[in-house]
Amino acid sequence: MKLTASNVLLSSERTFTKTDEVRESLRAWVGDRRPDFEGINPLPEIARSPAAVVSISRDALTKQKAAKKTEDVEGANFGKDLVKFLVLWAMSRAGST
Repeated sequence: MKLTASNVLLSSERTFTKTDEVRESLRAWVGDRRPDFEGINPLPEIARSPAAVVSISRDALTKQKAAKKTEDVEGANFGKDLVKFLVLWAMSRAGST
């Protein structure tokens, strides 16, 4: 037997998919006590009872609003600056690890 011609066809295909997902969050608060963001510790019953409701007089409410307006003017950007600082700080820490 004698072969006068041959034909070879090779074919290959490869598919690769990779997905990485990273989720990060930063929560900030003011004060000594961390808020319950996750809702793990519900408020005690006394805090939700009608007996725990507080009311203030109109005079006190007016004074509170006036004081708040003064605070808003004096420290208008304090909260924004604090959040910006914390975000930049967290980003710098993430980059150094």
